Amino acid sequence: MSDANTPQDTPPEPADTDPIEDLQGEPQAPTQVAAKVNQAVGVLGGGVLAAGLLVVLVGGTLSSTAGATCSTRLTWEQRQAEIDQAIREAEASEAADASRDTPEVDTSPDNPEADTP
Repeated sequence: MSDANTPQDTPPEPADTDPIEDLQGEPQAPTQVAAKVNQAVGVLGGGVLAAGLLVVLVGGTLSSTAGATCSTRLTWEQRQAEIDQAIREAEASEAADASRDTPEVDTSPDNPEADTP
């Protein structure tokens, strides 16, 4: 019977390779690394710039909307005040009409029809 971990089953590793370099692939020159770092910084800078622009645009949109909301509220309040005034005038007009329609009763002491307690 043969053991599974015999030297014949596993291939020999070369002694001159670094296991870390094997994980990273080909070693890169410093200029290639710097180019990748510059590219990453450029992408991040572009992302930050785009986010800032988005914040400015959305903020500007909301501020103009707030002014329109205030204007609409003032217009609504003015319209409500006009409606309330029209209702008061209509009620006053009805009260005046009702007082003209009722007969006047003479409550003087000379009137024999006046109720006396």
